[in-house]
Amino acid sequence: MTDEKVIRGSGNVFADLGFADAEERQTKLRLAHAINTETPRAV
Repeated sequence: MTDEKVIRGSGNVFADLGFADAEERQTKLRLAHAINTETPRAV
């Protein structure tokens, strides 16, 4: 068994991955999620 460390994320996966525009990407993701949550799906 190996000793693996668990590192707590910042809450922004894009920042954790090192994207320069992490805040913008996170904002777009949250907006898309909100739109998809509120938009009824066609069956």
